[in-house]
Amino acid sequence: MHNQQFDPNKLIVPAGTRVRIVLRNLDSTPNEFESYDLSREVIVPGHSEVAIYVGPLNPGNYQIFNDYNLAMQGSIVAKPGFKNRD
Repeated sequence: MHNQQFDPNKLIVPAGTRVRIVLRNLDSTPNEFESYDLSREVIVPGHSEVAIYVGPLNPGNYQIFNDYNLAMQGSIVAKPGFKNRD
């Protein structure tokens, strides 16, 4: 998160796998990671990070947003057969 945007604003993850997502807020103000689709709501203070776990997810598109700034929107896309290149 920086400049009041999710970066990347679309995160691709493998379907059917539990995934750890590290939310880093590079802004000085708090941001929120919220998703009705994922049943998650996490406040990330300015200049800090928080780790969350999601899944295993069915293939599809899961919307995320920041309740503090509704223009800050993004998505998590669960794809079958996707391999993370870490």
